Amino acid sequence: MADCVNPVAASRNGWRETANRCAARLIEIELICSDVALHRRRVESRSVDLSGHKQPTWDDVVNRDYEPWDRDHLVLDTATETVDRLADRAEAYLREAGR
Repeated sequence: MADCVNPVAASRNGWRETANRCAARLIEIELICSDVALHRRRVESRSVDLSGHKQPTWDDVVNRDYEPWDRDHLVLDTATETVDRLADRAEAYLREAGR
């Protein structure tokens, strides 16, 4: 399992190619926060949990490169659902994709 940020098609395609080479299943899930004010509060209130790691600023977040997805994937909105509900939806998506 890999959990990573893939804001551009090139990085998403790289994971797809890796999965294909390894004969592994690839399940793509995008997490978003549709509430801009909430997203900003979350970014600005994060604490550093890795020594030497610099957290991105709000400006870093809003000015990052992002390319919309061009293939099917699950989108989970952290602004509109609880963590438990998001986990349930992700698990259901994984079960369905495994069929």
